[in-house]
Amino acid sequence: MLAFYITLLIPIFLGLRFNLSNSYFNKDYISVEQTNNIKGIFIWLVFIGHILKYIVNVVPFDSFLDKSALTVHHLLSQLVVVPFMFYSGYGVMNSIKNKRDNYVESIPRKRVLATILNFGVAVSCFIILNLLLGISMDIEQIVFSYIGWFSVGNSNWYIFTICFCYISSYISYKICGYSRTYLIVNILIVSVFMLLLSRFKPSWWYDTCLAYCVGSVFSFFKEKIESFIFRKYTISLLAGIGLFVVTYIIYILIPFAKYIFMNVCSIAFSYLIIVITMKLQVKNRFLRWSGKNLFPLYIYQRIPMILFFTIYNGILVTEYKYTYVVLCAIMSVIFAYIYKFINIKLT
Repeated sequence: MLAFYITLLIPIFLGLRFNLSNSYFNKDYISVEQTNNIKGIFIWLVFIGHILKYIVNVVPFDSFLDKSALTVHHLLSQLVVVPFMFYSGYGVMNSIKNKRDNYVESIPRKRVLATILNFGVAVSCFIILNLLLGISMDIEQIVFSYIGWFSVGNSNWYIFTICFCYISSYISYKICGYSRTYLIVNILIVSVFMLLLSRFKPSWWYDTCLAYCVGSVFSFFKEKIESFIFRKYTISLLAGIGLFVVTYIIYILIPFAKYIFMNVCSIAFSYLIIVITMKLQVKNRFLRWSGKNLFPLYIYQRIPMILFFTIYNGILVTEYKYTYVVLCAIMSVIFAYIYKFINIKLT
């Protein structure tokens, strides 16, 4: 299974552009096109992580390569969603910076409601799939799955969490406007959200939330941060690597309050991505398309995973696991392509 992680390296290296001279910096490192490329990498890391969980439940991972794939998956952990959180926070704050009230007033409708409606369409598809396959569900599970609180086989926590982050941005702006105080209030609201959610949900629901807030902070202080990194790039890079390694080790070794340490690690990882992409540029058509179609790739990828896992008593998984992965990847791409015809857009 390690082959699929290695395969992902191909479009990365084919599209890699870099210039390590002291005078060069990729000024488009935070552009929509570039961030879509980065998000494209990580959505396929999410795909591999999700599908491994289906396979490892029924197929023994005895070979060195299969065990290595699980090791990579466990090492990546929640880091695979950090770029989504960070870039979302940055994008929202950047829009607030440029459009102010006009953008903020659109957040409840265009960001939150549109996301929930499109998520609801996906949930309905999963419910239909479960009925066809004879997978049991109860009424409470079905009802609350439409807001992401429960699941009917679909991925749900990220949608629930990111929608709250959008709401937090809206409330923070309404209270403080575009100001430094906005950043503080946003962090406080998200922190309270994490604390409350920790009473009801597992840590992965909230252990990367601060990456969203840091995206907002980066947008607000972008020019100052850029100026420092451009002048002290080597120091900034080494500091980023050191900070990430230290916070990651702390997260691994300390057994309590792991969501706090993962949030700190997520902040360090966000910073490291920024510093690295200032020198290294990823330009690949498939990765860019994947990042642009992040929502359908994320939400619909479990439909083929469940379908091919269930039919014919799961023989496709137990006997042809590589074929299972390839078929699920192809079907996920097809769903993402079809999605543009059913995407609900609110004006």
